[in-house]
Amino acid sequence: MMDTLVTIEIEDAGRHSTLANEGIKIMEDLQNKFDLNLASSDIGRINASAGIGPVEVSKDTLEVIKEAIRISEISDGAFDITIGALTREWGFTDGKYRLPSAREIKEKLKLVNYNYIKISDSKVELTRKGMLLDLGGIAKGYAVDKVCEFLKAKGVKRAIINAGGTIKTVERESKRIWKIGIKDPTGKKEILGVLYLNSGKAVATSGDYERYFVKDGIRYHHLLDPKTG
Repeated sequence: MMDTLVTIEIEDAGRHSTLANEGIKIMEDLQNKFDLNLASSDIGRINASAGIGPVEVSKDTLEVIKEAIRISEISDGAFDITIGALTREWGFTDGKYRLPSAREIKEKLKLVNYNYIKISDSKVELTRKGMLLDLGGIAKGYAVDKVCEFLKAKGVKRAIINAGGTIKTVERESKRIWKIGIKDPTGKKEILGVLYLNSGKAVATSGDYERYFVKDGIRYHHLLDPKTG
């Protein structure tokens, strides 16, 4: 799900036997809204209408896009969900990897700018034809937050959700410190280091060791710079 392994661990799982499954269903529902490779998803419909007109979207999609724009603003564009045209050009969206030319990258960079996203009420529009939204850098975090909110509302006292390195804890009473192992991306060691996470907090990691290809001895990975491609 969301191109990764998702686990939901709940304390006193016997009493909350169905909640983990319900949490997974929440994430599946969000995936069906956010998947750029799904034509019927909100993101799929927005992308198909780029340069044509606005698209009515769900509350979740509107919320995650607004948050993505906020992050783009405070990071001066280092994070940008309009990077989809580039990730597709490289083949990272469908696994059909290719090495684009400098000219092709330059052309796709013209379509990467969060300022080209227009929001009006519950409608979202991409103002340039060929633009593509890719929520890969924010979708898991948003989904994990929603599952945590759900578990808290159901009275769960302690839980941990892990969506491929995006980890958040639920802690209602104690001030427990969670130990989170960071995977060694080189594979030389199982764990590179340990983070100590306060209760109710989150951490997210990403690396070049899962989605990449090698061409002429050079390794190319999916962590692209929105400003250079």
